[in-house]
Amino acid sequence: MTLSINTVRGEPDRDEWLCYTREHDWAAVYHSPQFADCLRNAGIPCYVIQARREGRLAGLAVVVEDRLLPLPFLGAKGFCPAGLLADGEREHRALLEALESLLRGRMLYLEVFDRARVFDRIRAEFDYLHDRHRNFLIDLGAGLEAVRSGYSRAIRRNIARAQQYELRCRLATCSHDVRVAWQLLFETSRRVGAPVLPYPLLRAVHRQMVPCDMARIYLGELLVEGSWTAVNARVELLYKGWAIDWYTGSSVPFINTQVGPWLVDKVIEDCCSLDCHTFDFGGGGRVGENYGPAEFKRRFGGTEIEVTRYQRVYHPMLMQLARSGYRWVSRLLALRSESTA
Repeated sequence: MTLSINTVRGEPDRDEWLCYTREHDWAAVYHSPQFADCLRNAGIPCYVIQARREGRLAGLAVVVEDRLLPLPFLGAKGFCPAGLLADGEREHRALLEALESLLRGRMLYLEVFDRARVFDRIRAEFDYLHDRHRNFLIDLGAGLEAVRSGYSRAIRRNIARAQQYELRCRLATCSHDVRVAWQLLFETSRRVGAPVLPYPLLRAVHRQMVPCDMARIYLGELLVEGSWTAVNARVELLYKGWAIDWYTGSSVPFINTQVGPWLVDKVIEDCCSLDCHTFDFGGGGRVGENYGPAEFKRRFGGTEIEVTRYQRVYHPMLMQLARSGYRWVSRLLALRSESTA
């Protein structure tokens, strides 16, 4: 007998959603209802599609809208930072069909990052392009000393250099701390040309996910002329034993103090104490690409893996136009975000 599968736009029942993501092997923090709550409260559009088999939740897609151009229609892209959850091929196909119907008239394209390539054949049927990216995972289950033994000599030397200064690592505990951390993140994103983390989203994460042990915001502070000054910040998302190094920021005048690698070591130490089994160090650029942050992450040991970025382009010509104007527009949006923080 063939079981019927249908898709439903909208969020599942809260308890059902929590149970499904807790039990699914590939579920990440980005699939969680708590993260969706933060997006909603930060004013960031988020689309949720369910695949249901005989009434039971059997697949889930969470799409974040990222506005590229100030246009009412087709000025945005969709982004699935951890792929689609599906119990099988039929559920995955149903989700892709629902995404086609929902997003074609709303967005320029959809990006899906995924470590599980089991549904490549189906995605190819929907004309998804893909390229290979690098990521770095550190096994925390081996214990802190084993992790530190994997650091390169350069990293050990830089941490020792940082320890010559008066330093402290602490968690952001109030709205002022969150703003200080965001300023460091903003400064770094603008400097390297990376997307800026919206301040309302960081604030929502602090208010909603930190209290339930799903996130931590770290500040690395240096004693400067008798006053503690935050010179480095890192934001970690915690879920099912994974610690995801989400965003980081540093102050250029203090780069040579090496507080950056020192704070990474402190974050890893803290994650070990929280019984996290894996530290996900985040992206390392495309495979074969010379990418500076990848070398920094590699020196902390760990394992390099591949993460596939899938892309479904709905409107190619408009997408090219959006790309050509993206840097100009993102600059304006970043300045606007800075003024409202």
